[in-house]
Amino acid sequence: MSEDLDKILNELSQTQAEYEKKYDEECESFWNGLSQDDKLMAFYSVVKRVHENDVKVRGTYRYGLYHIFGFGPVSYGIGMMCGYMDIHNLIFDGMEKNKDSSEFDFTGS
Repeated sequence: MSEDLDKILNELSQTQAEYEKKYDEECESFWNGLSQDDKLMAFYSVVKRVHENDVKVRGTYRYGLYHIFGFGPVSYGIGMMCGYMDIHNLIFDGMEKNKDSSEFDFTGS
C-alpha cells in the first residue's frame, strides 16, 4: 500500500511540476508579447496593489489576493508559484523588525 501511495504522490508531484512549468512559459510568452507601454502599465498596476496590501493596509497574503487584487482561491497557488508570498512575507517581516527600531531613518533626513 505504501508503494502505491508513493507512486501516486510521485505522479501528482510530476503533474504539478509540469503544470507550473507550462504556466510559467505561457506567462513569459504573454509578457514578451506586450508592448513597452503595456508592460509599464502592468508593472504599475501590480506594484500599486502589492504596496496597498503589504505596506498601507498590512493585509495578509490571502487578503491581498482576494480583496486588493480581486482574485479568487485559484490565485493562492499561482501567487506562491511566482513568489508573491515570499515578497509579502519579506515586506511584513522587515516592517515588523524595523517598526520600533531607530536603526533606519525613513524620513530622508
